[in-house]
Amino acid sequence: MKRITSLPLAWTAVICLTVLNIVLLYTCSMNTNSTFKLQHKVDSSTQDKAIKDVSETLATQANISRAVLKKSKVFLVIGIPTIYRPGGSYIFSTLSSLVSCTAPEDRSHVKLVVQLSDFNISYHEKVKGKIRAMFPKELSDEFILIHNASSEKYPALEHLKQNFGDSTMRVKWRAKQTLDAAFLMQYCQDMAEYYVHIEDDVITRPGYVREITEFIKESGSSWSILELSFVGAIGKVFRNSDLPKLVSLLTSFYEEQPIDYLFMYFKSLTVQAKQYVRIPTVFKHIGVKSTLVNQTRSDGMDSLYFNLQQKRLKGDNPNATIQTNLGVYQEYYIDKAYNKINSDFFWGYTKSSKNFVLIAFNVPQNVTKLVIESGFVADENNLHNPLNVSSNLHRRDYIKKWSLDYSNELVSKETSSTCEVFRILQEYVEGPIQVDDVLRKTNGHVSCLRLSVISQVNWIFIREIGVYVTS
Repeated sequence: MKRITSLPLAWTAVICLTVLNIVLLYTCSMNTNSTFKLQHKVDSSTQDKAIKDVSETLATQANISRAVLKKSKVFLVIGIPTIYRPGGSYIFSTLSSLVSCTAPEDRSHVKLVVQLSDFNISYHEKVKGKIRAMFPKELSDEFILIHNASSEKYPALEHLKQNFGDSTMRVKWRAKQTLDAAFLMQYCQDMAEYYVHIEDDVITRPGYVREITEFIKESGSSWSILELSFVGAIGKVFRNSDLPKLVSLLTSFYEEQPIDYLFMYFKSLTVQAKQYVRIPTVFKHIGVKSTLVNQTRSDGMDSLYFNLQQKRLKGDNPNATIQTNLGVYQEYYIDKAYNKINSDFFWGYTKSSKNFVLIAFNVPQNVTKLVIESGFVADENNLHNPLNVSSNLHRRDYIKKWSLDYSNELVSKETSSTCEVFRILQEYVEGPIQVDDVLRKTNGHVSCLRLSVISQVNWIFIREIGVYVTS
């Protein structure tokens, strides 16, 4: 009864929050040409000048984008802000990766926009000169565009709020990072249907344009931000039509919160109900030296999810019904691990002490081998260790202990197929799931294979299931 009586109050709170978010977002979108109207009142004279400068810059750059680039609007524009980085630059590696991994047939649908976001003219010329030398054809074809940020159009980044316990230097650095992104987004507005924001220290892989395109299509229409990476502001996808509202939000609250927090807040303001993250991720963070002085960074979880490449077992995987009583995380269903064509996988969690994965073949099969790849494998030398494990190699979310049964007696039902009278094929094994002599042990004509998960704790990740058969 307590749950029932409290429900209206909960819904009232949700509705009020939603209305408040919509009103705030509407206010932001109505002030694109005076982007700082939502900002708090700190110093009226400084504030007015900041409003005027940023507003004029955004309006001017919007006119440039529409007048010069509207005729060549493409499907996707990738924005890359870059500044001088103590200890070495990654921008050329990033561009090399993007260029080499873009298929020839995709180049007419994509633009790479590099924004030189610091104000050192000699460094600008050095970077532009090297880009011209490395990518003359790409520049000529307008596959790569270079945009210079102007220091005269930025507000004075002094006397900023020190939120989150950050130092004065860090607050200035993250405020500048947010404004860099806002100016770049405004410059790229109307170049493409979709805008992807990355940083200047990432790499990708062949086919990334196709992966992004498919992810956009698969995600439907109920989103305002798609995520191609778990790291900060890297790999965030926005609709071109949403950029004015997002730019207004960033330039209004650049002082209050870091850019990745503002991206999350934008998702909340637009009432996006769920998180859309593509796994495997499309971009991998490679930068160690940060643009913030004396700061190093690690790619954390990003490498784990980026390295989930296409299926490699090349099993026969005959037509079958795949079932499990494991809980499913988001939409990573068990049949995705059995599908041998794409890079999808199963991700779930234990719900009981008798967890299983059942493969019920449409017709009996002479199975020769079964392989199931589970868990992540990471090298601690090149990857932040999310588990705080001291060994160089560690695994997570893998099946720790298992047994395997088979059946020759298929039972078809209206909604699914199952089997009766299971026999032990492999019992209580710790370690990788691979059984090579299935045909000898079963004498063929296997209708079902059932993997029982024993003594598992919490999460399970199954990258791929490979079933090998013979005629």
